[in-house]
Amino acid sequence: MFTINCLQRFPEDRLDDLKVYLSSAARFWRTRIYGERMVASADARRWVHLEQCWANDGELAGLAEEARARDGQEPSRG
Repeated sequence: MFTINCLQRFPEDRLDDLKVYLSSAARFWRTRIYGERMVASADARRWVHLEQCWANDGELAGLAEEARARDGQEPSRG
């Protein structure tokens, strides 16, 4: 199964809300919100939908590492 979650662009005054949403991916041990292949293959039309999340997922790697240490054997499955 392949799923892409798309978001409407968050207003600048709600970027903290976006970062909270992005941090929810840490339980899956995700270090970036999109994979390298998704970003590398994005043309200008797709990049419009990816760039805000990509630019604001900087805390995700650290949160994923914390989740990995806390949760032990494997990431969340749902």
